Amino acid sequence: MIQCYNHRHQLLLCLLCLLLLGFASTSVLHAQDEPLIGTPFRAHYWQTQGIRVLGMVQSPLIDHQGYPAQYFEKGRLEDRRQVTDDPLWRIAYGRLTAELMKQAPHMAVNQTSVTYGDLWEYTSDRYVAPPGFTGGTLPVEGGVFIPADSQLGVAPGYVVPLVFWEYINRGDLFANGWLYAIGLPLTNAFEVRVTHAGEQRMITMQAFERAVLTYNPHNPPAWQVERGNIGTDAWLAAGQTPLMHTPPAPRYMFPIINTTCSYGPDHHTYPATDIFCPIGSEFVAVTDGVVDFVSRVDEWDPATNRPEQRSGLAVAIIGDDGWRYYGSHLLSVTDGIEPGVRVSVGQSLGRLGRSGNARNTPPHVHFGISRPTTPDDWQVRRGEIWPYQYLRAWERDEMMTPRRP
Repeated sequence: MIQCYNHRHQLLLCLLCLLLLGFASTSVLHAQDEPLIGTPFRAHYWQTQGIRVLGMVQSPLIDHQGYPAQYFEKGRLEDRRQVTDDPLWRIAYGRLTAELMKQAPHMAVNQTSVTYGDLWEYTSDRYVAPPGFTGGTLPVEGGVFIPADSQLGVAPGYVVPLVFWEYINRGDLFANGWLYAIGLPLTNAFEVRVTHAGEQRMITMQAFERAVLTYNPHNPPAWQVERGNIGTDAWLAAGQTPLMHTPPAPRYMFPIINTTCSYGPDHHTYPATDIFCPIGSEFVAVTDGVVDFVSRVDEWDPATNRPEQRSGLAVAIIGDDGWRYYGSHLLSVTDGIEPGVRVSVGQSLGRLGRSGNARNTPPHVHFGISRPTTPDDWQVRRGEIWPYQYLRAWERDEMMTPRRP
């Protein structure tokens, strides 16, 4: 059993450092006809079960302390690519719990009887590091000990119950890890009484830097552990009205219509799929998005065989899910398809052919899925994610969003 003690002075100094940023004034980066997920966050949202992990959109895309940011029910996402190349932290979760403890101490946490000021008081009850602890995390009686140190060094800390520990280590929800998405614990777990449908119930709550977790054994098993709506709380604390918009899930369809095609799971030395269909078959947008790249001239010369010219006629779009979808070796590009033009799922982009270095092969479209980069980045554009499983799903009318490899 590890020992608990009151370490208020040192902890308040530590938290003060976390809270110096506070709630900066925010400004809308661009007006939107309807509240949508900001471009920097679309891929992250749809690839990490955003409806469950982040919930509804609560703000437009805003500027927060110099970073593009957006509030959701359960958190705030920040685009920090301008200051870091670390893939784990380019899109970061804001430290909302720590901010709210300082800025809105009288506000109720997630509509419970507990306030953010109460959470601040609970931060002082920490456990000393267990004997022999050398850093990291450590299973102990009642859960897992996590030190109150950003490097997980030897320091006093808190115990995370196993029910929360198992949740924050779910790879399907938090692919980059709990420290990135949830943050360090700021309190131990405690019980709070709530009223549901006129009935009094006890739930377990624990505060972390980037989330407040609750455990309600009366909920269905898949929803017994949830992230509290601290993003809504923070947007309200900033004097704003939450949008309460549920973004429509992306729609998908197979990229060739009105014909029979064949394709397989393999390609050459990088992820892509060649879809073989009759020449002239219609190539369409697999999802809603914006045209990113168009090539209407076949510049490929077999004498030089320059790789950036092998695609021939081609089109790429950036889907509303944040992914780039690319088709090459086309016979023609549909009139009006130009960079910046918005397209809808199923809209014609071109006709399938043999352009580029496919002129001596059976007619096919080279189909690639990748992250967005500059339009001239042919090496990324040609494909980074194996498309086969998604093509199979879309062919069966299953709305499967690509995920990072």
